[in-house]
Amino acid sequence: MDGTILPRSHNDVVPHSTGFRTDCILGFNSSTTPDCCVAVIWAHASRIWGIRFLQHQQKKAGGSIDLVLISWGEDATCQQWAIRLTDNEGNAPCSTQYKHKATARIHSGKNIWSLGSSPGVCQYPLAATGGADGRISVFNPIAYHKTAFTAFLRKEWRIEEILAVCINGSNGSSKSLNTEAISTTSDDRPVYQDSNKLCIPSESLEPSKLAFAADGKANLGGIKGYAFLDERHLILSTSLGALIVGTLPSLPGTPPAPVENCIGGSAHDTGEVIWQMIDILGALKNYSLVVSVPQMGTALVTGANGVIYSYKHDSGKVSHLTSVDKKISGLFAQYLVADRFILLVTCVSCPVARLTWIHCENKMAQVENEYELRLLSDFVPTSMLCLQSRELLVLGARSGAMAVYDLSESQPGHNEAKVAVACFRRAHGEDAITIITNLLQPLTDTPSLGQYLLTAARDGRYSIHLLTAIRSPAGVMENVFLKTVHTSSPPFGPHIEGAYIDFDSHELVLYGFRGKDFVVWNESSYSEILTIECGGKHRSWAYSPRNGGGGGGGSLVWTKASSLNIFSAPRASHMVLRHGGHGREIKALAIHQRDGRRLSEKIQLLATGAEDTSIRIFELRDDKFNCIGVFKKHTTGVQQLEWSECGNFLFSCGGSEEFYVWRVRDVPVLKVGVVQEAACPPQSQLPDVRITNFQVSSIDQLGLSNSNSSHRFLVYSYLSSNNSGQFQMLYQGSYGSSCLTQVYQTTVKDKLSLFTAGTDGYIAYWGGLDEILTRASSFGDESSLTFPSQGRPPSSATWRCRFRVHQSTVKSMTVITLIDHSLLIVTGGDDNAVSITRVCFGRDEQELEPAHSTIRVTNAHASAVTATAALPSPSFTTSQYSGRVQLRFATASSDQRVKLWKVSVGLNRSDVGGLEISREATMRTSVADASSLGVVEESSELWKLVVCGVGMDVLSMSDK
Repeated sequence: MDGTILPRSHNDVVPHSTGFRTDCILGFNSSTTPDCCVAVIWAHASRIWGIRFLQHQQKKAGGSIDLVLISWGEDATCQQWAIRLTDNEGNAPCSTQYKHKATARIHSGKNIWSLGSSPGVCQYPLAATGGADGRISVFNPIAYHKTAFTAFLRKEWRIEEILAVCINGSNGSSKSLNTEAISTTSDDRPVYQDSNKLCIPSESLEPSKLAFAADGKANLGGIKGYAFLDERHLILSTSLGALIVGTLPSLPGTPPAPVENCIGGSAHDTGEVIWQMIDILGALKNYSLVVSVPQMGTALVTGANGVIYSYKHDSGKVSHLTSVDKKISGLFAQYLVADRFILLVTCVSCPVARLTWIHCENKMAQVENEYELRLLSDFVPTSMLCLQSRELLVLGARSGAMAVYDLSESQPGHNEAKVAVACFRRAHGEDAITIITNLLQPLTDTPSLGQYLLTAARDGRYSIHLLTAIRSPAGVMENVFLKTVHTSSPPFGPHIEGAYIDFDSHELVLYGFRGKDFVVWNESSYSEILTIECGGKHRSWAYSPRNGGGGGGGSLVWTKASSLNIFSAPRASHMVLRHGGHGREIKALAIHQRDGRRLSEKIQLLATGAEDTSIRIFELRDDKFNCIGVFKKHTTGVQQLEWSECGNFLFSCGGSEEFYVWRVRDVPVLKVGVVQEAACPPQSQLPDVRITNFQVSSIDQLGLSNSNSSHRFLVYSYLSSNNSGQFQMLYQGSYGSSCLTQVYQTTVKDKLSLFTAGTDGYIAYWGGLDEILTRASSFGDESSLTFPSQGRPPSSATWRCRFRVHQSTVKSMTVITLIDHSLLIVTGGDDNAVSITRVCFGRDEQELEPAHSTIRVTNAHASAVTATAALPSPSFTTSQYSGRVQLRFATASSDQRVKLWKVSVGLNRSDVGGLEISREATMRTSVADASSLGVVEESSELWKLVVCGVGMDVLSMSDK
């Protein structure tokens, strides 16, 4: 925002002091400048945690001072401001001008807590920020809105300036064009009557018509379309039919010079754009489309008459390629291999599209083969992909549909118009599919039965699909399957316009629009690479990655107010020294160990959920967390996570009675693909009911028990099939007026036992649930998605007994099954205590209340015990004490302490005398407000303890 604050009368100023002097900072005389507010700026969306002056200098004229101010705050952004203070005559306060220069969104979640700067130390200023997400980013705050560490280019060109460079043969030293010197010959050919020469081969030009106004001056037209020939060259067409090629500077990797005048100024350019007119084609007048194949330095242009021209940059020549009978509405080109590419042509109100195979030889493009494709009704192509086998063509439509065409010669009637062999409606809802590209990275060393496609649309989502085509022995297409294995919504959008794989890091990069900004986004690391203010989506634009897609650099060209704007940077706008995690405190942790690609390799997958409503999946390698997946669906903080035993499902719960089932698969590039498979229907009419805890057990299907804040628990059975699932409620129970915080179900002597804990400090035992085993195991075939007891109302359950373990809320609970089938329940409470309860079941199946005994360690921590976890116990056998077993567990608290405990259990006694507990160790962790503990077992003697809360920490343990 721009604004000027007018000076106020000295009589209106009430002098006051804040303890900070201004004369030493601003250089004004304290006797003439009272302590007063000189500017008020509406800046951040929430609280501001800090501000800092980064650069100031004395102006020679006018006695003004220019300041660069940076602020950071709760909205996780850094904002840069340019402020100019002008000292007025007399005792009047100084007048102030301020201008917002840039907003850096280089953190996720909330809160940038700290910022450090190095003015005058480095060759150019640096600022480092640290946020609640644990990320450390470094950038150049003076020129963040341009780029950070490397040279950049930002230019605005009007059509007359571009033509002036073409005609004057200059690299930009002259940007004036004498339009009165333009006239026409008898054959209507343009002639520039000036001492300089027209820099085009006039002998090869086709006749073109320049429009003249009534006063005889030439109408220079406007810019119609453009595309990148490679990362440094672009071609553009004008409304008068001119084709012009622009060459961007090389932009060496040197830091930009500082901005000397922050008010309306610009940084020193490291180079200029060189423009050269290639040809003037009358067929391109008033209407033209331009597409390119950057891998071959080739552009294709067409006008309203259906004629398609090709331009090869290495030869500099424009040649006729092919033509159609109608006005062309869309051109889509794709590079194949070596010197070949394909071109899809669609026409206005035409149900048939033309697919052309083009071969480049002797620096000329030639048509090799052509097919006609019969389009489906209401199918307007917006994207195209020909698979590497060259036998399948996939089209994306404006309606969100995808169609598959078989191009093989074994298909019957291959010489006729091709008809779609499959169509997948609403693949992206009803929004236009803007991207279809293939992911070539193989999952294993063996060939895949299908091919992975990445698609994106203007609904703000991108997806990865597995496309499988089944052919008969004769090669005839029999069926085509499309399975969605991953879907996600990046934080920018909803307009996702392109994607590519980073050349250096092999990570997935997306780009599109967020409001008025063009954003380049690294989806693999979940971080922003570039942000360019361009005015938004609704304009002509083109983008090309630089350095082959490595380093995050790129060039953007867009039209704004009839001017051509160019931004180019060889690298990202900032550097990430450390990739963090969640932007708010972590509330849930689940760990699953899976086999790696190499023999005996084990990969530890950590799923975490936080108050920022997102779920992240990490790989734990060498005590470092590598985030490989981020997905969102919850509208409130995630309360609990749990993996299925096979690791193919992840379950999550949160507020508003949200319970989701996620299907997890291996996918190329991203490593894991996640799709929401099902959502449990809410059972309460109250909008603020929160599912506080749940537990998953595998019988034949998945049995789920969850507790919520409305003092109820529910027992479900879940059945999965393909990409969908179905819940059936088996039992429900109500527990007085206290809210339930913990639930656990286990099988003891072929019975399903359920234990709950709540805010009253009691553990309740729920009996009579043994029927679940019978009902859950009789569901039959998984593929049918039907239940024999469909429509049968759930049974009601009542608790049989309860016993007090804490004075107030039970915050955490871990259940361990002993070798005699008794249970050891470890709980942590809001009363700072740790309780150990042993539950023994008698032989009588009709016994209502099992035997139980509890010992409580008061003041186990200095604050509430929020997490417990059972530890690997190699001595979980009969010890030297006859009839006793020993095991260990860990507890964590918000006092930033992790404690290890050893419990000795006498198997022959069921009373308190059979329990002995001792503390083995106390360790300090840097994680505040610990909420979860997880155990990673690397060997029989080595294991690690993962602590989650405000951050994540790994503690290595050994039995030696």
